[in-house]
Amino acid sequence: MTIPGQNHQQSVAALDLTVMAKLFEQLKIIFPAWHTAWPTERQQQSARMEWLKAFGENGIATREQLGRGLTKARAHNSDFLPSVGTFIAWCKVSATDLCLPDADEAARMASRRDPLAPAAVKLAARACKWLSSNARADEWGKEFKRKYAELVERAAKGGDLDAEWQAIKGQKGIEHKPAELTEDERLAILAKYRPKRGG
Repeated sequence: MTIPGQNHQQSVAALDLTVMAKLFEQLKIIFPAWHTAWPTERQQQSARMEWLKAFGENGIATREQLGRGLTKARAHNSDFLPSVGTFIAWCKVSATDLCLPDADEAARMASRRDPLAPAAVKLAARACKWLSSNARADEWGKEFKRKYAELVERAAKGGDLDAEWQAIKGQKGIEHKPAELTEDERLAILAKYRPKRGG
């Protein structure tokens, strides 16, 4: 059975499979227990196709992204291969790659209204301001992290969040005031995002 456009898809896949084959060879070097995930050549081929599909679905399309993923793979302290989802996350620019706090630290900074918080934190907090008085701490945290992730992605693509924050702050007649939370609400948010000790 022939599917329209199949030949084009196959030629693109063949080119991409060459890159995937090289990527898998590098992953095998980095993760010596790779054979537990892909014990046969057939399983490796299936994995390459799945990884290729997952890369397409998640916007992983450049050598720079794959290089970022491999850099994080080399720093990962495990002999076993990561899942494709983990590798995709490694390929994407993270907040810490941009010298921004991770989502948990950003939420802590926002909940305590840290005046030294970066623009991404302030913009995410501002976007969630409406939610702060109408939602539980966990709902606020979830929405804050979603907004923060969007802003980190925008910054990774070259967006100037500092200029955006300054423009908002400088609007005549508008004074930025952090969301008013009760002391109990602030403590609940801080407790949720406070790093666990011990264990």
